[in-house]
Amino acid sequence: MVLACLGGCKSPDLTPIEEVVGQPYDLAIIKLVEDITIVTQDASPRVNEMPAFDGSQLGSPDWIVVAVCSDVSFLEEARSIQFAVVPSRSYTREVQVAVERGDFEDSVICN
Repeated sequence: MVLACLGGCKSPDLTPIEEVVGQPYDLAIIKLVEDITIVTQDASPRVNEMPAFDGSQLGSPDWIVVAVCSDVSFLEEARSIQFAVVPSRSYTREVQVAVERGDFEDSVICN
């Protein structure tokens, strides 16, 4: 018996990076490997807030991921990843719709 998987096959244990968009930052980084480069962009000005992310909040639930890009497609395989985050208190329904529409995708740039 031969099993074939055409397009879109993945291990059930791998998380596509786009699944963390709209999630609390702490949940986004929990599946990352230890030896990884993480860049976090504070997108607060885009939701009328002053920038406040300073690295000490790495993985804090007080932030929501609004965009992400990586060197690979799955969190668990990433060696380099970039997040854009906004404060949780600013993640309104209006911001959520903008995120779902892809309005924040330009907040991160991965090669």
